[in-house]
Amino acid sequence: MASSVCAGQKLPVVSRFKAHKGGKMQEHTRRIWMTIVGVLVCGFSVGMFNFSVLGLDPFQVFVHGVFEILPEGAPGFGTVYAAINLLMLIVIFLADSNC
Repeated sequence: MASSVCAGQKLPVVSRFKAHKGGKMQEHTRRIWMTIVGVLVCGFSVGMFNFSVLGLDPFQVFVHGVFEILPEGAPGFGTVYAAINLLMLIVIFLADSNC
């Protein structure tokens, strides 16, 4: 029988890490590191996509506009993209009362 999931219901998290005293902090730390690595990979990928000159989606256009107004010698597009994503994630973590 298939069970339905109600809105707001949390599903169990399957983790490779063993639960131990303070396991919630370990899960929180793991999620933060996964988020940071994901944002860095996305920043690199978007930088390569921008370098290929195939076009941009709306968010990339925003980041490209921010990148264009930065002074000469500023970090590359991928770094700026990752920094803006990290800034947004920090705001989300601070605004989210469940973290």
